[in-house]
Amino acid sequence: MDSWKNKDIRKNREKALKEAHNRPEVIKKHSKATKEFLSDPENLEKRIIALKKAWKIPEKREKLEKIIKIGLEAAMSPKGRENFYKAQKDPELRKKRSLTAKRSLAKRLKSKKVYSNLNRFLEEQLNSIGLYPESEYPIGPYAVDFCFPKEKIVMEADGDWWHANPEFLKERNLKELHPIQKKMKRIDKAKNSYLRNKGWDLIRFWERDLYKKTDKCLKKIKEAFYAD
Repeated sequence: MDSWKNKDIRKNREKALKEAHNRPEVIKKHSKATKEFLSDPENLEKRIIALKKAWKIPEKREKLEKIIKIGLEAAMSPKGRENFYKAQKDPELRKKRSLTAKRSLAKRLKSKKVYSNLNRFLEEQLNSIGLYPESEYPIGPYAVDFCFPKEKIVMEADGDWWHANPEFLKERNLKELHPIQKKMKRIDKAKNSYLRNKGWDLIRFWERDLYKKTDKCLKKIKEAFYAD
């Protein structure tokens, strides 16, 4: 908009927006609209792509880091911890959270699994050697990328950035993990332990290996199925 180029007009609008977003009813409405928007897999994928692009630009990355820091500080503040513990003890809130998680998983399964390009690539490679896995398969509290229930074999396709591939980080001289990467590493570790304790054979592939060393990955898969 041309009016947005006017510094005075822009300043007044920014002030009005900040004041509006401090009102509980506006925050609630905005939160609801955001959840509805991101519930669409296509919108979620677009948001992820946009964030990854923004993260590569120093100025935008700095802004994102500030936003993340504010969120983490709010969550770890005395008030944030107090609200968290209250929610944990409140049966209604726990029930609601559990129901939301189940609905979310059901949506993913019902929508016939919206794959990333990486997952789609791995599935195509599996099909090419006569293997047809269950995808986004629920096991306990987790959903795995690919599963062969009869053989009790699970396969995960790990994006280099999202799951913090050490080689990927070294090449880009990234010495400190992003908060999202730290969270994903914790989830992966817990997921690995849970699956192995339940007797599942787990095979993980890095993104770069699937694309650049496809034959080697397929050989590993065949060995898992035809070891005897």
